Amino acid sequence: MFKIPLTKAARLNSVVLKGPRLVLLRAIAQDATKHYDIIIAGGGMVGTTLACTLGKNQILSNKKLLLLEGSKIKQQSISDKYSNRVVSINLGTHKLLNDIGAWSFIAKNRFATVRRMQVWDALSDSSITFGSSEHTDTVSYIVENDLLLAAVSEEAKKCNNLSIMDGAKVKNYQLPIAQDDVVGITLENGECFTCDLLLTEELSSLVWSTTPDEAKRLLSLTNQDFVAELNTAISGTFSRSSLVLQATSAFDTFLRMFNCSVDQVRAYPPKVQDIDSGSRAAFPLGFGHSSQYIRQGVALVGDAAHRIHPLAGQGVNLGFGDVACLNKILGDAVYSASAISNMDYLKGYESERQKHNVPTMLAVEALHRLYNTKFTPIVLLRSLGLQTTHALEPIKRAIRNQAAV
Repeated sequence: MFKIPLTKAARLNSVVLKGPRLVLLRAIAQDATKHYDIIIAGGGMVGTTLACTLGKNQILSNKKLLLLEGSKIKQQSISDKYSNRVVSINLGTHKLLNDIGAWSFIAKNRFATVRRMQVWDALSDSSITFGSSEHTDTVSYIVENDLLLAAVSEEAKKCNNLSIMDGAKVKNYQLPIAQDDVVGITLENGECFTCDLLLTEELSSLVWSTTPDEAKRLLSLTNQDFVAELNTAISGTFSRSSLVLQATSAFDTFLRMFNCSVDQVRAYPPKVQDIDSGSRAAFPLGFGHSSQYIRQGVALVGDAAHRIHPLAGQGVNLGFGDVACLNKILGDAVYSASAISNMDYLKGYESERQKHNVPTMLAVEALHRLYNTKFTPIVLLRSLGLQTTHALEPIKRAIRNQAAV
């Protein structure tokens, strides 16, 4: 299976905003039944979780919320067959789902706990391990997309101040210019709304990123041939530079002189025996970031604001982090008797999330580029960096903390 998120991040402009999740803030409709305090344009995992989280925020209990889901909502049923679309959720996302009551639904069905993770370089002996050797730590959780969406959808139904409209495809937005102006939304079916704020994961799952042409070739293979190529890619022997091996060995000796933690048991992945029929799929890689998360009456959340390579499993977690942050910011605004679209509070959301999202995105993209070459000097540089990171626990702890938010 090849997996990765898609398209360009939405841009904030005065014409049309394309993106899975947009949040429209304050607007006054002439028809009061068509006016909402907050409209979430775009459902999916992050959009539905945002709607549910805001709906369960007691401070926002008197606010009318509307979730515009572009696709038709189907009756959620959990198949016995595992889906090939999964997400790795971090501890921060797990807490968010637990706080809104969605995790209990997931726990009653199925999920996998990642207690130890090892990353190695196929062109050297360098590697890094996260999690204790006793497997007592929790690194992340693996949950199927459909199951996570079903869980938050069930909880969203319990929110009395939340309305959900499916098959609602947005045609255009009329964004406010002045502070007291309202946001207008027109659907493709001609319906119009206004609002105060628009707020536009014994089986294993595997992500294999490669070139588009190679992805097409791999998809055309029989299951047997695909498994053979997959095992070669995972555990095959690759040509290694003697310079890299000598340098990493010498650096290992140097680190031992300072009693740095360099000893670790190399964990080799198990051999793949077979794959589920029809489970292979290809998705285009994408990287994009909106320079602005907010404008008057609008806030971008999740894929509408940022898209990254799934190399570190951080894409959807950044979106859930946006949800948790925006929920707190809007609650603070209402608690302080400010307008829900108050720009001073929305700037706080933009500032806090960009300070976290931008470094994370740049780091993931840098790793993607760093490990996308066999050029010996680069291989040596990344191998020494991997050894250093594994040896210095404070650096590993900082990486874990950044990835957990």
